[in-house]
Amino acid sequence: MKILIAVLVAVGILGTGITVAVMKYGSSGKVEATSVRVEPVGRGDLIEIVSAPGQVQPKTKVQIAARVAARIQELPFEEGAQVKAGDVLVRLDATELEAQLKGTQARAAGQKAQLEEAKARVRAQEATIEASRVMLIDAQRDQKRQEELFKDGYVAPAIVEAAQAKAGNLEQQLNSSSRQLEATKLNLVVLQHQIDAADAEIVRAKDNLAYTTIASPIDGIITRLNGKVGELVVTGTMNNQGTVILEVSDLSEMQVDAQVDESNIAAVKDGQKSKVRIAAYQDETFDGVVKLVALDTADQRANQQFGGGSQMQGKWYRARVVLDTKGRRIPAGLSADVDIETQVHTNVIKVPTQAVMGRPLEELPASVKDKPEVDKDKTLVTVVFRYENGKAVMTPVTISAGDMTHTVIEKGLKDGDRIITGPYKVLPGLKDAQEVKEQAATTQPTAATKSTTTKPTTKAAAPDADS
Repeated sequence: MKILIAVLVAVGILGTGITVAVMKYGSSGKVEATSVRVEPVGRGDLIEIVSAPGQVQPKTKVQIAARVAARIQELPFEEGAQVKAGDVLVRLDATELEAQLKGTQARAAGQKAQLEEAKARVRAQEATIEASRVMLIDAQRDQKRQEELFKDGYVAPAIVEAAQAKAGNLEQQLNSSSRQLEATKLNLVVLQHQIDAADAEIVRAKDNLAYTTIASPIDGIITRLNGKVGELVVTGTMNNQGTVILEVSDLSEMQVDAQVDESNIAAVKDGQKSKVRIAAYQDETFDGVVKLVALDTADQRANQQFGGGSQMQGKWYRARVVLDTKGRRIPAGLSADVDIETQVHTNVIKVPTQAVMGRPLEELPASVKDKPEVDKDKTLVTVVFRYENGKAVMTPVTISAGDMTHTVIEKGLKDGDRIITGPYKVLPGLKDAQEVKEQAATTQPTAATKSTTTKPTTKAAAPDADS
C-alpha cells in the first residue's frame, strides 16, 4: 500500500513539472516571450503641484463684539439673514449708560457753576483790593501830614503814632487781599481743568451709550449668532476675548486657508493657479489663485488638524487661495484639498512613472554601463526598457520633475522610441535583451497628453541612491 502511494505521488509531481514546462516553453520546447504593454514616447506638459488640506472661509469676516457691558435688548436679524452696511444688528439695554451720561453732565454743569462763582469772587476781591488801595493812599497822606505837624509842634506824638498804625494796617490788608486774589485765580485754573475732564467724561459716556446700538460694518450674511435677548455681554480683557455676539461674513468672495508643509512652502508663490476640491462638492473642482503666502509658521496651539481633533505635529504655513465660485454661495467651514500648480513644464518627453526603474550598477551589461547617462558614483542606475524587434532593451535615462503618474526624461530617450510600460508585475523582472511580445493595442492614454494628477509632489524622486 505504501509503495502504491509513493508511486502516485511521484506521478503527480512529474505531471505538474510537465505542465509547468509546457506552459513555460510551449510545445516546441522554447521559452515563450513575456507579454508586455508598449507605448510610444511622446511630448506633453507636466505640472508640478503642492497639495495641502484647508478650510473654506469668507474672504471678509467680521466678529461683532460688545464694547460695553449690558444686556441684549434686541436682535433684529436671525442667523443666515442678509444684511447691508449700516443695518442695526444689536441693541443693548442703555438704561444704566443713559443714567451715567446724565450724572456726568450734571457734575459738569455744577463745576461750570463753581467756575462762574469763582470768577465773581475774583471780581469782588479785585474791587475790595482797589478800595483798600485808595484807603491806604489816604492813610499814608494823613500820616505824612501828621508827621509834618508834629515837627512844627502842633500835634502830640500819639496822633502821629495813630496815623502811622492806620497806614500800616491798611497796607497789610492790601497785601493779604492781593495774595487771596492770586489763590482764587489759581483755583479758576483748577476748576477749568475739572470742567475739561468732565467734558471728556461726557464724550466717553456718549460713546458708551452709542455702543449700545451696533450696526453692520459690511454687506454680508449673518453666519453665526451666539447671543440671545436678555443675555449679559461683557467686554474683552487681556485674558478674555469678551462676548462675540454674532458674525457677519461676505460670502460673495470665498477663500481656502491651505496648510502647506514647511518642506513645500518655498515653491508656493502669489499668483499661482490652483485646483480646489471640496468634500461637499465631490463631483466638482474649483479654480483658485494664491493671493497670500504667510511669512511665518501658523500658531500650532490655535490650529487643529483638519479632519480630526488632534494637534498638528509638523510646522506648516498658511497659503490663502481665493476661489472662483462662479457666483454660487459656498458655506464657510467646509474641508477642502488644494492643489497648487508650482511649475509647468511644457513640451517635454515624459513617460509613465512605473516604467522608470532602478537597477544595481554591477548588474548592468557592459554595453549599458558605458553609456553617458550612467552615473557610476551611484549604486542604482535609472533605466527604462525600450521595445526593439521583440526584445527588451535596457536604456539608462536622466530624469527630472514628475508627478504621481508621469516622469520627465531629460536624456536617454527621443521622440518615437517605444518603451515597455507594463504590466507592473512584469517590470521588476525584466532583463536586457529578454524576448518579449507586445500586447494587443488598447485605448490607454499616451505620454503626449497633459498630466492632470492631483497628488502632492515637488520633484520626482529618482530611484538612484548614493553609494
